[in-house]
Amino acid sequence: MSYERDPEEGSNPASDTDLRSSWPVSEADYTVLLVDTPAPHVRRITLNRPEKRNALNHDLRAQVLHALRAADADPEVRVMIVRGAGSCFSAGYDLGENLRIVAFSVTEGEDKPLKYPTIFNTADAVVLTKMDLCEATEFDEPEARRSIRQVRPGMRVMKVSAKTGEGMADWTAWLEKSREFDKPSSLDVGKSQGT
Repeated sequence: MSYERDPEEGSNPASDTDLRSSWPVSEADYTVLLVDTPAPHVRRITLNRPEKRNALNHDLRAQVLHALRAADADPEVRVMIVRGAGSCFSAGYDLGENLRIVAFSVTEGEDKPLKYPTIFNTADAVVLTKMDLCEATEFDEPEARRSIRQVRPGMRVMKVSAKTGEGMADWTAWLEKSREFDKPSSLDVGKSQGT
């Protein structure tokens, strides 16, 4: 696979030597992306890492940006469709992480775990965010916890509000504690707070 630097990106000494600053030269260089034209004036871009739930990595990110720029520059393209192969659009960014946290905003509804069970099943903990909006959104925390337990019994749940500061000290202390361990299984993941 051949890559060249995108001159529009400018210089970034911190990343000039890695793939984050490398770009595919043409569609022939795409290894984790499919591009087709399903109808006149329509460009379809498919994230093609279904085995990783289409999680973004450096190659996929570079290829998606290249494909979007190419489609944007093509006067024949009037519609762009971006989709994921398999049953998931994208699970986010593949960081090669040791710890996975699901941010569950109260504005998303109590049934989020039931809608996205894979995300909750692969996470180590849940952080209920925007707790200061519970009353305004009529968020039912006990129902949300039931949904979480239905998908992943015993999952640790923490509550935070950036506005009021609720739970932030516990959340940051837990993150600091997690640095002491090499594996998520070493963490106190099985305990649920306030359940």
